[in-house]
Amino acid sequence: MTDLQINTKLPLRRNRPGTKAKDWCHWPEETSENMDSLYHIQQYIQQSIRRNSSDVDFILQAPDQQDEGVWKYEHLRQFCLELNDLTVLLQKECLPETCSQMTATEQWIFLCAAHKNPKECPAIDYTRHTLDGAASLLNSNKYFPSRAFHAAPRAIKIYPYIKTVRSTTELFDDPNIDLVIITTSNDSHYSLSKQALEKGKHVVIEKPMTIRSSEALELIELAKNKKLILCPYQNRRYDSGYRTIKEIINKKLLGNEILDCEIHFDRYRPELKGDNAWRERNEPGAGILYDLGSHLIDQILSLFGHPKTITADIRIQRPVAHVDDYFDVRLDYGRLRATLKSSMLVREMGPRYVLHGSKGSFIKYGDDIQEGVLRTGVMPPTIDKKTEENSWGKEPSEDYGLLHTETNDGQITKEKYETLPGNYGLFYEQLYAAIIDGKQLEVRPEDGYNVIRIIELALQSSQEKRTLQCDQLL
Repeated sequence: MTDLQINTKLPLRRNRPGTKAKDWCHWPEETSENMDSLYHIQQYIQQSIRRNSSDVDFILQAPDQQDEGVWKYEHLRQFCLELNDLTVLLQKECLPETCSQMTATEQWIFLCAAHKNPKECPAIDYTRHTLDGAASLLNSNKYFPSRAFHAAPRAIKIYPYIKTVRSTTELFDDPNIDLVIITTSNDSHYSLSKQALEKGKHVVIEKPMTIRSSEALELIELAKNKKLILCPYQNRRYDSGYRTIKEIINKKLLGNEILDCEIHFDRYRPELKGDNAWRERNEPGAGILYDLGSHLIDQILSLFGHPKTITADIRIQRPVAHVDDYFDVRLDYGRLRATLKSSMLVREMGPRYVLHGSKGSFIKYGDDIQEGVLRTGVMPPTIDKKTEENSWGKEPSEDYGLLHTETNDGQITKEKYETLPGNYGLFYEQLYAAIIDGKQLEVRPEDGYNVIRIIELALQSSQEKRTLQCDQLL
């Protein structure tokens, strides 16, 4: 109750349904630095207009440390927004019977309320289309690095020891930096990694390593020539569930052979995350296969090696989606068949892992808990007050998987199998040992290449509706 009372005192920058005109956008003013949003510049401009629409000098005055080009661009964007309102006001009647039809791509957005299908109305098409295209460009930190800089004051409060820079050039030129971790949008992984390697930096790249296998090969060769570490961040190898099935396989608890393995990564998200969700925009490297598929493919390749053939079905299930939001990838190893599936329309979750071997089966529900805990701001280690042991990554016993198998002495057992704790920290411990002591990385750059190669083959298989040989793997 105390937390709820505290939260209700915070300003809510949202107009709720039923808000009266006199209360519209009625909330305390904030400085630009305190506005925690990717659209904070637009919000700040609109706040200045509401404050006094006649005070042009104040409205046009950019906040301190604000990029001038972005500031001017946002004012043009605000002009387009208000021009839309004027256009709608002047458009007295727009009906399906009187409007001409116009073909548009799925990404075009039209605002005429007379039409149910937004593609049907050309009333204010060009203004809005141009605006949305400009906004997508403007929100890309690939082209406007300062777009993400607004979070610096907040980041400094949380991490007072960090140094913030305004460009990748400034970052890569810093001689005190040995390692660069790249977590930008997928289509920028290759270019930023190449720049960092050329500047003599070790590089960790968020999965997928690149969006083309040829780019991954080029980075691998560059890192070798420079004698630098290059590593894709395939953190799902350190999930609790994955570590557990790996142990079960290595201990041969299901027999000498694994005959069938199925891994799911499902969610229920019928709507898109928002305009700034680049993973759901129709651009290179977007879509669920590049996103969640990278994890599942890496897990399977790490467990079983190179498959012989691949058969894939990749599609768009949600009417609102612009890129793939479902995949079913089958990898054939001969006697073993591996199935990787993911969908954004699974309300009732099934098992995450299903393994069948020559002597038994293992079924495991539930996701690794680390990501959810990290989102709350809790950092490892977490000490259990009762046992005084590190409880990081340990899931509750009720979430343990079911092991139904035959033991070496011929007994049939069916019992819960304790889940190993997840530990993303192992990745960084191994990375440190590789950089400082020259030890071998568990996640090799070649592994990142293989993931991209399988993705390319999956896309080709789905498009051509046929089974393909898994060639050109390292």
